[in-house]
Amino acid sequence: MLFKDFVLEVRKRLQDMRKADGTLITVATEDGIRWSSDVLTSVCSGQLMECLRTFSAMKLRPWINEAAQYQNISSGAKITAGTGVINVGTIVFSKILNIQEKATPTRIYEFIEQELFFDMRYKTQDIDGAYYSYFYDTNVNKVQAQVLPPPAMDIDIAIVVKVPLDSIYTLDSTIVLPFIDITDLLIDYAEMEARRIEGNTGAAKDLQAIIDFKLKELASELSGT
Repeated sequence: MLFKDFVLEVRKRLQDMRKADGTLITVATEDGIRWSSDVLTSVCSGQLMECLRTFSAMKLRPWINEAAQYQNISSGAKITAGTGVINVGTIVFSKILNIQEKATPTRIYEFIEQELFFDMRYKTQDIDGAYYSYFYDTNVNKVQAQVLPPPAMDIDIAIVVKVPLDSIYTLDSTIVLPFIDITDLLIDYAEMEARRIEGNTGAAKDLQAIIDFKLKELASELSGT
């Protein structure tokens, strides 16, 4: 299931499948009478992340496919001359797993903490080795990575990064949701939050009980009890 299909399924559960003019909603970007696309998309995104957090905390890994979080960027990535900032275009990442220079594939970049990175950066002596660290760039509002020593010319690289799931699953995403065989449970999560927002606390409590039961069933299945 794609994220846009997930949003539509939640809209069906909420019985809000018609637009203001009475015509049927067929795509996730259309507004319903009670729920706008933007608000419902936000609810679904938030509950997708909540479901993932719960599954991780309960160690229900067999029902999560985390492969989409890891992206191998072999085209267009570079280390920027002068600054050493790693440029991967519009991709947002939370962690770097591997950096490989295309011209010198055996060169190894070692991660170091920020304090050590900037301590080394502002010292005058030559840097022995190759290093990288992360910093939050307030100009672009995202995590960036920077290498030492900064190159005199741009360096083309291949890089493996871990990306935040909420940046992957959007209405125009073509990546399948990371859950295996638990579509109904995911929809339960989103409907529960929507009912809570509507003020329907009774329905929200009932859905929480259903979710708790399904989670216990999955945990029992995993443990074999």
